Amino acid sequence: PEDELIAKLESGEFTWLDYVNHFSEEWQNEYQEYCEENNLTIGEASAKEFVHYKDEHTVERDRMACAIKTANALSEKESYDKLDALYVVGDFSNSGTRPQMEAFKATLEGNLKPGTDYTLSLASHEFGSEGEQAALDKFAEIFGQEPDSHKVINGFHFISVTCTNGCHFDEKKQAWVAKELEIAAKDDPKRPIFFFQHPHIMGTVYGSANWGEDELTAILMNYPQIIDFSGHSHAPIN
Repeated sequence: PEDELIAKLESGEFTWLDYVNHFSEEWQNEYQEYCEENNLTIGEASAKEFVHYKDEHTVERDRMACAIKTANALSEKESYDKLDALYVVGDFSNSGTRPQMEAFKATLEGNLKPGTDYTLSLASHEFGSEGEQAALDKFAEIFGQEPDSHKVINGFHFISVTCTNGCHFDEKKQAWVAKELEIAAKDDPKRPIFFFQHPHIMGTVYGSANWGEDELTAILMNYPQIIDFSGHSHAPIN
């Protein structure tokens, strides 16, 4: 039991490495992957770091699970009681390692109900451990998704775009966004278009003055029907 392991760790009977090795076979495998992906050596220091990482991200995964359960409960109270989709706008991991991505996927799929589609984009945290291309490759393998997405859900267009070079949008991304928005608007110019990106669009929400980007602004300004969702900043939303 975990409380016995903690007692042995606190008494000095177990080292951090002993704690990891006795916790579970799954932890042993995750620890090896954690060391490999972060260029760490198996040993006391890295074992302690791994345990702290697991504690931190267990809390974050618990919060995500709670948010999904809350969304499910709210939707069940409505006449239309289905939660159609969940969008995550990047930074869903701390540094983009494989164990972090797989843990987040497990959290989503363990709490979303059948029939709820989920779409993710990536941002600077996902690129942290091995760089942008490696993150994109892992993302495709683990989630089976493209980094940029345009879906039609119940007649509404949902467009999600991944950052480049940290939290920016290069000319290729800008061209993709412009093309997809044009398609969405032509389908029905009066319907809202739901648009998702990691950094705020400058001058939109609280915190965007310091955490915002303006590389998509000129494109998005052409479509006042856009409802935009962003993340990135640590500014409060109340």
